[in-house]
Amino acid sequence: HIYTYPYTMIHYDNLTNNFSDGLFQCVQTVKLFDERPFEHTFFMRISQAFPFLKYLTVSNWQPQNGKQHQKFNDNNQDFPIIEYPHLIRLHLLHIHYDYAE
Repeated sequence: HIYTYPYTMIHYDNLTNNFSDGLFQCVQTVKLFDERPFEHTFFMRISQAFPFLKYLTVSNWQPQNGKQHQKFNDNNQDFPIIEYPHLIRLHLLHIHYDYAE
């Protein structure tokens, strides 16, 4: 059997697209950085993995792939809204404008 300790740190720095899913209930601050684009599904994974996230920093110059062409089902609606219920501050640092929309 392999046992691991729960992640008790409150900061998670330089998280990339290679992030493996998990549940990080103690983490309140996340800094995202990558040279590959962050897609909508990645931000959905972040909201689920860090349910008590208060501070989020995004740093990525790359545009999201196919953002202009991707729509969801009926109503020609954009992607569903991702909620971060405890978010206090969103810091957009060195980003492509796709991430500000």
